[in-house]
Amino acid sequence: MSPVTASSHRRRRSAVKEKGFRKRRRVKKRMSKLRTSLGSVRNGVRSHKRSQIIRRSSSLKRQPAAPSPDGNSNDPPPTHAPSTVNEPSHASQADMANLSTEAVKIQVEPKIESEKSYRKAYRKGKYDGGEALLSKLIPEHLILPDISLEHIIALGFEQVKHLLLPLTDPFVIFVEMKQALLEGRPLSVVRLGDGELLALAHDRLISSQEIRDHSPFVATSGLTVPDHAGREALAESVRKATYVGVPISRLPYFQGLLYPVCREYGLSLQHMRITYSTVNYLIAQLGYLQQLLQGRNVLLIGNAAQELRKVLSKRGVIISGMIASVSGMKDIPRVMREAASIPFDIALVSAGIPAVIIAERIASELGKVALDFGHLANRLAEGELSF
Repeated sequence: MSPVTASSHRRRRSAVKEKGFRKRRRVKKRMSKLRTSLGSVRNGVRSHKRSQIIRRSSSLKRQPAAPSPDGNSNDPPPTHAPSTVNEPSHASQADMANLSTEAVKIQVEPKIESEKSYRKAYRKGKYDGGEALLSKLIPEHLILPDISLEHIIALGFEQVKHLLLPLTDPFVIFVEMKQALLEGRPLSVVRLGDGELLALAHDRLISSQEIRDHSPFVATSGLTVPDHAGREALAESVRKATYVGVPISRLPYFQGLLYPVCREYGLSLQHMRITYSTVNYLIAQLGYLQQLLQGRNVLLIGNAAQELRKVLSKRGVIISGMIASVSGMKDIPRVMREAASIPFDIALVSAGIPAVIIAERIASELGKVALDFGHLANRLAEGELSF
């Protein structure tokens, strides 16, 4: 390469370096200006927020409490003043003079206390209902080896498995209901929940006063205790129904009350055709309801009948009649008279506790098919569930 060419190359490289240096310098200068601007914005925001806090503290300064009728103040005077953190340096003297220095009264949230109490009560209840019962079975001067309560229960359960009672599958009930519709035979499906079991138990196992005090929902379900005639009519309908839905929960007001009630009334679950107490929901959710109602004249009974009619009609179900109001046990004779005057094949009854009696009597007295429809009517009418 000639000296002239080499010199030319050196000049070009030098020019490129100088150009890059100037570009980097411009970028750094712009970044510096941008950081300065952002800092100003942040300082402005902080200043604005501090000013708002000072103004808010000034406006929320508490006034002296008005004396109560007995001469005492509603709120006790503060015993100390809170410390000031990060006090704004630019605040005016007037603002600082108005800044409240009264103590904030700190209280423990009741929810926290209730959760602690709940956990303590839960642990005690779990022990009393498990380990404590097991301890009573262990002879004196002996201890049980390292074996869990769950294992012991599983071993004991093996000894009672032969006593298990089968629940009729919803599909079997659907098939039998469809067959009854084809043959014009009566069939009733009723259900026992906590309301029905408490109604059956009142003044025979549990006092009316206790039910009024601890289970007031029974009255809103269609039976006001005491109602001994209604109670006996309910027991008779349970005895005569084709299928009886029973709770699978072993909670006190479900299976914990089911077995004592059955013993009290001489009802043998071994000889009854029992199914799930939620059989109404299962029939709908498994797709059987549409097949059951299609091409049939349907009678709707209950407070949700008007809304339910709209939903069913959109699905092509023929609604041949409605009894849109049931006012408790005393209204059953009137409902039965109206039902007898309406031509229908199957009735869906949503009337609380009286629904058990109405559904059973529609089958036994009118020779029709009836399903205790329960709150499923409301769920369908309100669009919470579909079928």
